[in-house]
Amino acid sequence: MECTTFSTVIYLFMVCATTMIFAQRGQDLNGHCLHITQCKKIGYICSNNKTCQCRPGYRPNGEWTKCVGLVGSKCFYDSQCIEGAYCTGAQDFEKCKCKDQDNFYTSEDNLHCINSSYSIRRKSSAMIVSNLSLLWAGVFLTNGLFR
Repeated sequence: MECTTFSTVIYLFMVCATTMIFAQRGQDLNGHCLHITQCKKIGYICSNNKTCQCRPGYRPNGEWTKCVGLVGSKCFYDSQCIEGAYCTGAQDFEKCKCKDQDNFYTSEDNLHCINSSYSIRRKSSAMIVSNLSLLWAGVFLTNGLFR
């Protein structure tokens, strides 16, 4: 066998091996696919337009680079869950759950893990604005500005 033929065989082998490794790994969000097996295993489907998209129960992350699981969705790693959530549970039954120890709780629609201290600050701000509005209305009424 000539040296150039041997080099070509080695090159083709390397290209095929690399392609197979990446094909098994699966495509990320918007990656090309012909079948669901070509997308990443957790949270993806192969859509009608032949791209990997988020399956129900998952949504794109903030950068639109990958699908992340909503609260209650299957996961293997914390990075597969929405912000403020982690992956927990028995093997093969892991689910995304809000981080209780960091004062997060699940929104009513399971789309977000909400930091309770942030929520209290937002409610307090809204209450202050509401109270100021009532105060100014009272000032106008008592001074006869609305007569």
